[in-house]
Amino acid sequence: MAIAELVRIGSDVDVNEAICEWVGERIEAGDSKHDAGVYALARLREEGLVEAALDRWGAFWVSEVWAHNRVANYRSSMWALKRGRKPGSPEPGGRRIDLELLSEESSILETLWLVDSEWVRFGDMVKHQLRTLADKYLQSVENAQRKAEFFDKLATQIPKDKFVRVVYSEEQLRAMIVELGA
Repeated sequence: MAIAELVRIGSDVDVNEAICEWVGERIEAGDSKHDAGVYALARLREEGLVEAALDRWGAFWVSEVWAHNRVANYRSSMWALKRGRKPGSPEPGGRRIDLELLSEESSILETLWLVDSEWVRFGDMVKHQLRTLADKYLQSVENAQRKAEFFDKLATQIPKDKFVRVVYSEEQLRAMIVELGA
């Protein structure tokens, strides 16, 4: 019996067991731990078990993120202090502003981007800032893809010159949105 069927009939699902099963399946199939984890997260969403996973593991995950960030910041600060620099300051010679580029409207290196509530010049970004922007825009792409699928499905099914409200009820539209994840 699929986990979704157990949820639908009201049985308790052991989130730990489900996660271990999904990750184990993917690792046995040759996936990396990371890819297996991505798969397990997708299955948690698909099976409607995200809330159960957060109830079980949320506090642990949050504390791990905090600890990981704290260790990374500590290492970065110690590295800077050992070199006689203020923590968070760029490497000596690391930031090179080309005054000629500043005068050009099309300078890529001098464009400003909002990263973690701070404006940062593109040329001054480091890996974690680039990763933050990549994740942000990947999420935007995924959201846009789901919306595009929703509108495409409507456009394909609706008769010419008919209003959406004439063809679909509110309930039908909500069901379609849930189905497509839009």
